[in-house]
Amino acid sequence: KPGWLMEIVNPRPSPSSVTPEKTPQPSDPTANWKTYTNLKYGYAFKYPESWEPNRGPGNISDKGLSTQRYVDFYDPSLPGEDPGTGLNVMVNELDAAGTKRNCSNLDDCFSKTFDWLTETYTLNKTSSTFVGQPATTFTYQRKTDLYTQSWKYLYFLYKGNAYNIHISTNTNREKVIFGVFDQILSTFKFLEATPSSTPSATP
Repeated sequence: KPGWLMEIVNPRPSPSSVTPEKTPQPSDPTANWKTYTNLKYGYAFKYPESWEPNRGPGNISDKGLSTQRYVDFYDPSLPGEDPGTGLNVMVNELDAAGTKRNCSNLDDCFSKTFDWLTETYTLNKTSSTFVGQPATTFTYQRKTDLYTQSWKYLYFLYKGNAYNIHISTNTNREKVIFGVFDQILSTFKFLEATPSSTPSATP
């Protein structure tokens, strides 16, 4: 009617027109990491972008690094008094003559690879699986007058080769670095054309 004050109320949106809130997806902590690819043994993994590969005498090239049986990476930001943080990947244990040690199964290969291992500082040794293969994991500590250093190991067999992957750090940083190690392992994969070896193959 004339003179009335009319209030216009917007109708509430129907449930079907309401846009659901998106659940935040966790960011990938390895997104900006570097990737190491080994062409000889057919595997790849990511490692922290600030870490560097140990290029050894002669400053080995990226191409040379891609064919190594043993590779290691380190964190160059740590102070000199720190024992250092190092990631190591070794394929096959060699005997004194430089040839691959013969072994028949995971337990046999493990005992021959870690014949130096003392039980005194060996912790949390467990059986697990990795890339679909039986694996053994454990941590290890070594104490000196200056510091205590910790290692975490993963050991498994794949297509005739024995893989020893481990990381070391000052025990004070163990929780953080072991967490980084687990992230590194989560990126580890074998390439589609992974070469296999035989007992007579060159290590």
